[in-house]
Amino acid sequence: MPTVQRLCDRYKGDSSVEFLIVSRLDSPHPVRHYAGINHYDLPFYVTRNQYVPDSMYLGQYPATFIYAKDGSLTTQHAGGADWSDSSVIPFIDQLKNQ
Repeated sequence: MPTVQRLCDRYKGDSSVEFLIVSRLDSPHPVRHYAGINHYDLPFYVTRNQYVPDSMYLGQYPATFIYAKDGSLTTQHAGGADWSDSSVIPFIDQLKNQ
């Protein structure tokens, strides 16, 4: 989550990049508590399983989905990841410029 926060901070104020951090297993209170104690100001959302499309169940958590401007899925990743990897920002910037 710290690398997601840094990536989100990198694009804060850039209207062409949006982040949604979705929890489908928790209620709002624990999510707010977790964010608060870890000093995260990510855009957290809480939903129920029935509102998550089947295509977004990868069988592992966390799961990440990156979409292009036209709504097409460009990348999906199951499990944790280092979002501060040197390849991430150029990839997002390339999507922004499409």
